[in-house]
Amino acid sequence: MTRVRNFASATAYFLEKNRGRAVLLFGLLTVFVLLNSMHALIDAVIGLVGFLPAFAIQLSFAVVFIGAQFFMMFYWLSRPRKYVVTPDDVQIGVNFDSYRGQPDLLDHARSTVRILQGVKEFELRGGEMPKGLLLSGGPGTGKTFLASCIAAEAKLPFVYLDASSLQGAFIGTSQLMVMKLFRDARGLARKYAEPGKRGSCIVFLDELD
Repeated sequence: MTRVRNFASATAYFLEKNRGRAVLLFGLLTVFVLLNSMHALIDAVIGLVGFLPAFAIQLSFAVVFIGAQFFMMFYWLSRPRKYVVTPDDVQIGVNFDSYRGQPDLLDHARSTVRILQGVKEFELRGGEMPKGLLLSGGPGTGKTFLASCIAAEAKLPFVYLDASSLQGAFIGTSQLMVMKLFRDARGLARKYAEPGKRGSCIVFLDELD
């Protein structure tokens, strides 16, 4: 017990006489520890900076690859079933003389062609351009052929679209397909419009029900 007291007294006396040196030594040890930690941190930062270019390249490749896959899937699954016939295409046997049956409907189709051939004069006389025709009937009754005849007789581009293919695989693709359909139709109308006249295009939506 006496030895412990003597050791404590000696330690207290030593610290009392060397307080400044002890504080300085403790400060130096603290600085050394901090510098050692900073050195490890700097090494980690340098390693991270060196890794960033390779990581950025890998990340860019992954983003481009995934984006390309999604774009291709989005593109192929959002393509409706359609075809386009322009006035430049050779259409053999596509005219009103080749259409048989339903004379009343044929007369109405001829009237529609006359309107399409003189849209400007028709509107100047107070007429209103028809918005479209609704052809109803079972398969094989000549709906598509009649629409093709109207386009051929009026010398207008004809766009056929299977309406059932407008059901897109993703949300929003149906709206995009409809927008693209009418954008393409307007482009065809402008392309084949006669000088000084407003162009037209016939869009046939099959299986609309």
